[in-house]
Amino acid sequence: DWDVSCICICCRNYDEIRVSFDKLTEVNCLQIYSEWPSKQPCIVDWSVPNLQYCVTELCLERISVDCKLITKIKAIKKFLIFETEISQRVLKETFHELENVEDLSMEKCGLTRLPENFGKLARLRKLSLNDNSSLISLPEDLFSTLHILEELSLDSCGLQKLPTDFCKLTRLTKLNLDNNSSLQSLPENMCSTLLNLEELSLKGCDLTELSVNIGKLVRLRKLILSHNISL
Repeated sequence: DWDVSCICICCRNYDEIRVSFDKLTEVNCLQIYSEWPSKQPCIVDWSVPNLQYCVTELCLERISVDCKLITKIKAIKKFLIFETEISQRVLKETFHELENVEDLSMEKCGLTRLPENFGKLARLRKLSLNDNSSLISLPEDLFSTLHILEELSLDSCGLQKLPTDFCKLTRLTKLNLDNNSSLQSLPENMCSTLLNLEELSLKGCDLTELSVNIGKLVRLRKLILSHNISL
């Protein structure tokens, strides 16, 4: 067996990508990307003893994601997906099974909405949904169970408002809402509840005013409000 903890695989112009690890049983980090978007899912041979339990970090770029893959990566703590179309079926039926994931990024994935059961990812500490321009809203109870979320990035989505339970993210330290050009206001009591917030970025939104309670964010070290022409 080879003692390798991280593997990076570049796939070139394959419609179907197969990856086998018959001699690699100590892989913790797996990165797979394609030079061009692939319409077929990456087929990983998870039959190797303990492989599905030892891989804790998985990064896919321009690689299709299907339900079979999601259900076999139970130990994943860090899951990064870039420039990959993710179907609503995959999101609804399988993503809630990633019960161990702590760091999740789905950037440029063509997301239009998140399923109601997305809030079951209760161990999330970091969530990034950047560059999903058709994601105009979030489920109303999305954040009710994400009690330990510390970093949230929603840069360049199409958000028009934030859900009412947004203020339950009391452990949040970093919030990025840049370039949501239709976002005109923030939840009224946000400044009274997100007291651990250290960085708040609202560049390129359409804010018309700030809450008079902004001064209650006593831990805030960084505040960006540029390019809000109505502010």
